[in-house]
Amino acid sequence: MTKPARTQSALRQSARTKVLFFAPTLETGGAERVIVEYMNHAVRIDPVLALQYRRGPLLAEIGPGIPVVRIEKKPRSLSRLHRWARRHRRRWRVRMRACSRAVRERIKSLMTEERIAVIQEWEFAVRDFLRLTPPPAAAEAEWAPRSGWKVWLDLPSWALFLFHQARMLAEESREQGADTIVSFLPFTNAIAVLAKIRYRRDLRVVINVHSNKSRLLATLGAYERFCIGNAMKLLYHRADRVIAVSGGIRDDLVAHYRVPEKLVEVVHNPVAVDRIRARGGETVTDCFPSQEFTLVAVGRLVRLKAYHRLIEAVAELGDLRIRVVLIGDGPERDRLRRQAADAGLSERVHFFGYQTNPWKFMRTADALVLSSDVEGLPNVIGEALALGVPVVATDCCRGVSEYLGDSEFGLIVPAGDSSALAAGIRAVLTDRAMSDGFRARAAARIAPFDLGPAVRQFESVVLGCESVVPGFENVVPGEEAS
Repeated sequence: MTKPARTQSALRQSARTKVLFFAPTLETGGAERVIVEYMNHAVRIDPVLALQYRRGPLLAEIGPGIPVVRIEKKPRSLSRLHRWARRHRRRWRVRMRACSRAVRERIKSLMTEERIAVIQEWEFAVRDFLRLTPPPAAAEAEWAPRSGWKVWLDLPSWALFLFHQARMLAEESREQGADTIVSFLPFTNAIAVLAKIRYRRDLRVVINVHSNKSRLLATLGAYERFCIGNAMKLLYHRADRVIAVSGGIRDDLVAHYRVPEKLVEVVHNPVAVDRIRARGGETVTDCFPSQEFTLVAVGRLVRLKAYHRLIEAVAELGDLRIRVVLIGDGPERDRLRRQAADAGLSERVHFFGYQTNPWKFMRTADALVLSSDVEGLPNVIGEALALGVPVVATDCCRGVSEYLGDSEFGLIVPAGDSSALAAGIRAVLTDRAMSDGFRARAAARIAPFDLGPAVRQFESVVLGCESVVPGFENVVPGEEAS
């Protein structure tokens, strides 16, 4: 006998498991958008969001009824030694500067120019290891004291902050009645695992890895590679489960960071196909001439996205009438503007900043371009496939081929080569048969990445079960469970 709808709704509500989602902020990143999708479309999970800093434009997209809490930033009480160190830090710095000046002058009076040059060479090597800002070229001839000692004085503060956040996270999980924490991004992953190891051993911790860490760390200094890499080796295998968004990330974790293969589950990022198509149908007020090709690139304006190579590629395609729409914001914005102006592309490269609806721009584009050097599983490719927009992407990670196959569903070009990127853009824009084929095959390709299958798989991994909970048989993501 079928139960009344009200009874089934009450059953679903009582069967939901409270889970704490933990992230630094809800800024405009791929991982942050995935958090919002999972929370808004949860079926078996009752989500609570915990942030280190309560900020970010994606906060406005969180569904009603989802609590948002902030993990306290500063320790309530410090150790006696650390309180003493804080009081005397300014005095230490003044004394260190005075001592450095005196020692420098004394050594200068005793040493020859050749010996000073050798010491400078060693000093610059140490600074490169610590990843400190190098001195201006004009000042390299002068031997001046560096502030590398400040890095080491700050290390105890960082360690204290890390353990304090772990304790506060464990306390917050108890207050919220959550026995499971799902964390995103490296620093919060480390805090979540520490909370389990040090403060609450009955806690279930599931960490999410959204990028190939070996490739990402290769772009950092030796000091950062040492600290972050070893922290991952020490902590990641202590989590209950590790979710990798692509097979390439799973293989990287197993090969380089001591994570057992049985601990890692590949769960592709969810793509809300229906919502993307609906919002993609909205009108674009900033229209471009129909006789011109339009390229769209979506993402934060940071160095790893390699938008400078996209501008170089467009400069090589001077015989084609191309306009580039960059959607996103970040620290590279001014530098990219200057590069476009120097290349004579000021009228062809448009910076639209952060957009709550980037899909309406993507829908009207002739192609979406991904020029990144490092990615995990680029959400923007899935969104382009949902809209039937041809894609030109660099082979910056295995996640690109998991979306596009062997250039069956979009064109893949070598990473780090602006000429290859230009050739790929030319092929997609001028070969009508190729672009029409990509459009025709896009809908079938994106179906396995749709919101429903992704949310069900994610919840099964988080809850540690494979079967469907009674009362949820006919529930789909996005349906109200109350």
